[in-house]
Amino acid sequence: MGDWGQQPPPGGFGPPPGGAPGGGYPPPQSGGFPPPGGAPPPDMRSVPKTDPLAIVSLVLSVVAALLCCIPCVGYISPVLFLGGIGTGAFAITRINKDPMLTGKGLAIAGIAVGGVFLVLWLVLMVLGLGSGLMSTFMQQAQRH
Repeated sequence: MGDWGQQPPPGGFGPPPGGAPGGGYPPPQSGGFPPPGGAPPPDMRSVPKTDPLAIVSLVLSVVAALLCCIPCVGYISPVLFLGGIGTGAFAITRINKDPMLTGKGLAIAGIAVGGVFLVLWLVLMVLGLGSGLMSTFMQQAQRH
């Protein structure tokens, strides 16, 4: 029981090297605040961030795809499709230049949805106007 002054067995725990118990931290300053010069705050720029234009591109294209099915509002769709395609293309160029921006997939999806639905809208408009003009022409021809 009286082994207090002897060395611990090999592999045992002894006092920390350097002789300063408690990890070597300085005593707290008055006021209880940690000493200045601690770890700097995390740099928010070091975390990759989704480019907002990529999100805008996809949202514009999807909203335009939904609006093109509504008869009186559908004429706004091409403007929104072009906005979705343009913002998607601009987002891709920004993402390629800045390694801290992500969202390339969102931008590509916005361009794809906008492009497919713009072509579909144009085809339907041409067919719709073509059939309307053709029926008007046929009605005029039958009157004479």
